[in-house]
Amino acid sequence: TATVQPSPTPTSSPTITPTPGAARDPQLPSGPPDFRDEFTDTLNWAPYADERVAFEIREGAMVMTAFNADSYDGWVVSWPQLTDFYLQAQFAVGPCSGLDHYGLLARAALVNEVFVGYLLGVSCDGRFNLRIWDGESFRVLLDWAPHPAIKTGEGAVNELGLMAVGTQLNLYANGVRLAQISDATYGAGSFGLFVGSAATPNLEVRVDKVEYWILP
Repeated sequence: TATVQPSPTPTSSPTITPTPGAARDPQLPSGPPDFRDEFTDTLNWAPYADERVAFEIREGAMVMTAFNADSYDGWVVSWPQLTDFYLQAQFAVGPCSGLDHYGLLARAALVNEVFVGYLLGVSCDGRFNLRIWDGESFRVLLDWAPHPAIKTGEGAVNELGLMAVGTQLNLYANGVRLAQISDATYGAGSFGLFVGSAATPNLEVRVDKVEYWILP
């Protein structure tokens, strides 16, 4: 259950409140997660490959590969349905540059046999963005912006997180809140992982762990 779509050009954005800083956000859940996948099997995923992307579980990781530097995104979606939650995953990127990117798909729903939802992405050069895929096109909620909490370059390991409570979406990297945005487009759905290359053929990103906490 993966798909490939082109990256968008920016559109107008709603009000965004950036929250820079280096300290871990105390609002993040600290207890055991309600779900953890360390990729020891394929029970929660359907590995997939086509001429543009591949998703393979091997050596305790989901290995995502974008074959072409064409700014197309491919994603794979898991099964649990979430409404209010904190979702996080740990990503390790290989050789990369510029806007090569990867991240989380959240509140994903199947509409006319196509998944829609929110995509939180980070780039090789330390930027982040938030987009909506509506099944036909992307809408940019937050265009690429730099943040010092995002680790850059080949070998970078970033823990990305998305907290969704009602219409409030909080975006995280390595425990630091990057931004808060309000959007009511999607209220519930499943989650997934995505990858897209803008500069590096055969871009490879390993996801070692995915977790979520159900929020009251």
